[in-house]
Amino acid sequence: MRMITGKTTEAIKARSNGRPVSFFGLFDIPFLWTNDDLEAAKEIYKPLMPKGEDSMDLSMVQGGALVFSGEEQLYRHRDTSVAVHATLEKVLAALGVEAVAAA
Repeated sequence: MRMITGKTTEAIKARSNGRPVSFFGLFDIPFLWTNDDLEAAKEIYKPLMPKGEDSMDLSMVQGGALVFSGEEQLYRHRDTSVAVHATLEKVLAALGVEAVAAA
């Protein structure tokens, strides 16, 4: 699934002051639109990039998994890289449930 689609462009065009992005006033860039809200957001945007030696690794972390029983944490998994997710077997084991293979 793409994050930006044709529907994104249509939504921006439909907003107040929707207009094509201009390349230094020479020509409009096809399929790229902006409006006053987006331009204002660009002025105040501050990237929240982690600092330090492993900052690139930290910036690619996608999430993780937590299993709780009430307030007690039974299982914690932190994704160390893109697509390195908790296994279903470990999550179910933390709940005391045995995974059953599909027939």
